[in-house]
Amino acid sequence: MKLVFLLITVFLAVFAKPADRKDPLTLDFIRDYPIKIDGGCSFYTYDTTAFSKDKDILVVSAQKIAFVERGGEFIILHHVKRVLKPNGYTDYFTEPHYKIKLDVNLVKRVNDYSAEYAGSLQLSHGKSSKTIAVHGRNEEHNLRKLR
Repeated sequence: MKLVFLLITVFLAVFAKPADRKDPLTLDFIRDYPIKIDGGCSFYTYDTTAFSKDKDILVVSAQKIAFVERGGEFIILHHVKRVLKPNGYTDYFTEPHYKIKLDVNLVKRVNDYSAEYAGSLQLSHGKSSKTIAVHGRNEEHNLRKLR
C-alpha cells in the first residue's frame, strides 16, 4: 500500500502541472498591478470583503483592460462590449482561455468621481463556469456622463 501511495505521489509530482492542482476558477486577491493604474478604473472584490487596495479580485483599467490573478499569474483580458442597463451595465472580457461577464448595478454615488456598484462576476474557463457575487468602485468618466 505504501508503494502505491509513493508511486501516485511521484507521478503527480512529475506530470501534474501546478494549475491542475488548483481550481482554475478561483481568483486570488491582486497584490500588485501588472499595468499602470490611473484614474478612470474599476476595482471589484467579493461581496463579503471590505474595500481595500490589497483585496481586489478584478481591476479594469481606463483603457478597458481587465486583469485578475490566479496562482500568482496575471490573466489579462480585453474588453469585448458593454451593455448599458437602466441602473448599471454588463461588461464582457475575453482572452484565449478565460471569459468574464461583469453584471453590476449602481448602489450609490460616492462623489463626483466614483460610484459603488454590486452584482455578479461570471468567470468561464473552457466549459467550466463560476459566478461570484461582487461589489466595487467605478471611476469611469464616460459612465458618469451617462447618468
